[in-house]
Amino acid sequence: MKTNINQLLKANPVNCAYGAPMGDPGYIKVGQPLNGLCCQRVRMVDHTYGPDGTYWGAPGPTGHIYAVFNAGNDEWQPACGLLKYFRAHGRSDAIRQFLARHPGYSFIVGG
Repeated sequence: MKTNINQLLKANPVNCAYGAPMGDPGYIKVGQPLNGLCCQRVRMVDHTYGPDGTYWGAPGPTGHIYAVFNAGNDEWQPACGLLKYFRAHGRSDAIRQFLARHPGYSFIVGG
């Protein structure tokens, strides 16, 4: 079964006790395998919040939020070892941005 980032985010909400966090840089776990990455668009709730409660703001001219993550399993913390966010105009743009910062990784075709 294909991993769905939106279901994972919704099932693992962020702490909003003092208001929604603004954006999220994500992380890469040390020793993360270089293959098997997936890139999916984060579907906004009320046009500005991610499914986990993170505030991203309106899409605007800079594009939508895309998540790059290791889709090897459905475990969360740390989110399969790698979770990075990019504001992009499409999946290929998000992948290009990720690879510009983190060369050497490979993506699942259609993922």
